[in-house]
Amino acid sequence: MCCLLSSSISRKYETFKINSTSGNKSPTFSKKPIDFFERKSLFLKNQQTCILKSSQNNTTILEASYLVALRVARESKPHTIAENLILPAAIDMVNIMIGAKEANKLKTIPLSNDTLSRRINEMSTDVHNQIVQNLKSSEY
Repeated sequence: MCCLLSSSISRKYETFKINSTSGNKSPTFSKKPIDFFERKSLFLKNQQTCILKSSQNNTTILEASYLVALRVARESKPHTIAENLILPAAIDMVNIMIGAKEANKLKTIPLSNDTLSRRINEMSTDVHNQIVQNLKSSEY
């Protein structure tokens, strides 16, 4: 990974490209000290770690939203119950049992009427597609 251009470089061409492009992109980089490049490299690695954590966090938020949608659908309750009752109750419980910081994380879970309706429809379509696929692959 080139820490100046934030682009991937093949190991085979790494030395050649670094030598040939470092002066082309900006002549000032060729005169920079080694610690400048080390700081840039560390910054790039930290940025990648931050993106990875954010991606994992979004996955858990999405999973939580789908689980609530599944529970609402199984109970045949109105979709607004998640936003009006489940989320506030969950926030209250987490706030009392664990703390306010963790309770604030629950507020990032999308549980609006439209979101739950869309998630339930997606799960319904997925189940339908799985059944059709199983029927097509069966012998009878």
